[in-house]
Amino acid sequence: MDVIVDPAKTIVPPDGYASVMTDTRADLRVGVLVPAEWYYPEFVTKPYEATTEEMRDQFEDAYKRIESMAKSFQRYVRLPTGDDLEFNGADSLNTLWTGHFKDDF
Repeated sequence: MDVIVDPAKTIVPPDGYASVMTDTRADLRVGVLVPAEWYYPEFVTKPYEATTEEMRDQFEDAYKRIESMAKSFQRYVRLPTGDDLEFNGADSLNTLWTGHFKDDF
């Protein structure tokens, strides 16, 4: 967190976030996405079945480990995809990206 947080916009512990971490994850609540729904599409990367299978196995091992340590663990949280985001029948992200915004300068 120390790397990605702008200290001018948030309160950072004096000795950084690592200083307030504990050895326990007993109060941690975790939700994970469905891996198959969030892989890069084939036009971005060429999948290799053996590698994909290994990744699935690694995810599953990690999920089991986290589940054993966390206060609660929700497997396969569903997030809306781009296909779910429509506004008046149009792709809302495309509408936003191509919208006409007032210039800031």
